[in-house]
Order: sequence, then structure tokens, then C-alpha cells
Amino acid sequence: MRQRLLILSTAFLIATAIVAALAWMSTKSLYAKNGFNRTFTSTSLASIHSFANRIKATSATVIDSGRILLSGNDKRLIQIFNPETKQIENKAIMLPDSLTGLEHNILTYSQNTLQIILPQKNIIFTINPSGQIENTLKLGDKTVTRATAISRNSFIFRTLSNNNGILDQNFTKADLVADIFKSAQITEQRNDAGISTDGNLIYDPETATVIYTYAYRNGFITSDTTLSKIDSFSTIDNIKSYQIAAAGLKTFTGKQYTKTKPSRTVNANAAISNGKLYVNSKIISNNTEVQQFKENTTIDVYSSKSGKYLNSFLIRKIEEEELISFAVVQNYLLTMDKKQISLYRISND
Repeated sequence: MRQRLLILSTAFLIATAIVAALAWMSTKSLYAKNGFNRTFTSTSLASIHSFANRIKATSATVIDSGRILLSGNDKRLIQIFNPETKQIENKAIMLPDSLTGLEHNILTYSQNTLQIILPQKNIIFTINPSGQIENTLKLGDKTVTRATAISRNSFIFRTLSNNNGILDQNFTKADLVADIFKSAQITEQRNDAGISTDGNLIYDPETATVIYTYAYRNGFITSDTTLSKIDSFSTIDNIKSYQIAAAGLKTFTGKQYTKTKPSRTVNANAAISNGKLYVNSKIISNNTEVQQFKENTTIDVYSSKSGKYLNSFLIRKIEEEELISFAVVQNYLLTMDKKQISLYRISND
């Protein structure tokens, strides 16, 4: 009996050691130096306002007049925040029960009217201030995964399309008034339903530039609003290969695409303001201490037109909460975690 307990205890200690070693190796790879340095400028952030994230918002989007739309999957769908007055300007718009709890992309908000797209349904819904559906528009048989608005009636979508049995991503411009749809292969296709090339799709009205940032490798792509002139740029880190692998597996219900190994995010959220692209990087640089990297969110800044790296700055994490989304409006920076929304004033000395 004693010998059996000794064997079990030894096996438990060995298993614990293996788990600890794997955890250490995983952590070590996340915080290993990556062969590049950031330029941390004298950018200073002054905290000027904060409030609880009561509507469980997961996205911050700049809309007209420098206001910020806060949205999430909670039934209280959106709130409008004005950085100048530091006030919530509206009662949260309530979605109809049939649309709540579904993943969505906000497209536009003007004159108290909201346009949203539900990726699962490929339909644009126009919602009035009372939360009622005014009209709907079917986008066809392509599955929409990302969306950004150029104007109230013109959009850019990242879609999935089936080409000879292979599901992959493409980009489509839709003009709802003229009923014009145009597609372009902006990023490479890897025959994996766009999983490895996933990222953020945003629009810069200052330079009329569509921007797509990769989530799993260094880089971003810019295009004009016709999806004709396309340029590719690298982010400052040197993670050139995709930090994710995916493949299609045959199932009883058809081909299903899934990740085939653990992924590592390179560039998380992104925002745009005044011709500058702000990217939340998850990669540590040589001139950043590990503890400093853990305690802060790293933002890299690029020219949205030339793609040139400009500088970087850090945002102190509040109660160790990870950044969910952020927005930049002129000299205001709004950050969001699952508990709190914070407003900062950005100044460059």
C-alpha cells in the first residue's frame, strides 16, 4: 500500500513538473525578445474620465462629430459617448428580441438611426431610436466576417466565398443605392476559410483609405475606396510567418474549418484618427522589460497613408484587465476593458 502511494505521489509530482514546464515554456515564448526596438516618444496620457462598462460593451467606433459609439452583445445595444463633454448622449437603443445576443458589426449611426449587419444572417438592418427594424437589405450568399462603412450607403465587407469547393476570404465593396458590388483579392488566400488571414477592417475618412491589419502576423494593407490601389506594409515587429494554422476537415455535415494548433495574436485591436493608424501590438520589443510589458498595453503608431512607423506608447492596465477595444478621436483616447471605460487626453511634447 505504501509503495503504491509512493508510486502515485511520484507520478503526480512528475505530471505537475511537466505541466509547469510546459506553462513556463509557453510564457517564455510570449515574453522572449523579438529582435526589434520600439521608439517610445514623449507621448503622455492624462486620465480625464472613467465610468463602469455597464452595457458590457465590446467595441468602440468613432462616428460623426467626433463622438464614440459603444456597442456590445447586451440587449441594451449602444450608447453614444462625447469626449468633449464627457457625457453619454443617449438612452441605450434596445434591439428587438429577435436580434439580441447575436454577433454583429455596427456600420453607421446618424440622426439617431442605426445600421448594423449580423454576420450570421448577411443582412443589414436599419434600426430606429425606438429599437424597431425600419428596413432590411439582404447582401447575397456570401458570409460577411468584417465590415466598415465608407458612407451611409457604401461599405467594405470582408467575406467568405466558395471557389471550387475551397472556402476563402475576399473583400467586397457594396454601394446600396447604385446596387454595385465589386470584389477584390486584397490579402492572400490560404484555403482555410480566412482563419489565418483574419484581422481588423477599418476606414480612415481623413485620407479616404481602407485599412486591414493582420491579427496573426506583422503587417497591414491599405486600399482606396474602389479596392483598386492596394499597398502592403509591415508592422515594426518581425513576426513574418502566420502564428496560426488551420485546415478543412470533412465531417458528416460537410467540410468544417478549424485551427490545427494554438494561435498567437500579433496585432489585436486597431484604430484610426487624423491619418494615423494605432495598433495594439502583442509582441514585446528588445527595449521593453517583461514586467513593463505585462503591466501595460502597447500601442504602435503608423502613417495610414505611407505605412511608415512613427512611434509607440504604453497604456497602463487597470486592475490587470486586458484591453478589449479602443478608439482615438483627435487628441482623445478611449479604452475599454470588461469592467471599465476610460478616457485619456493624448499630448506629444
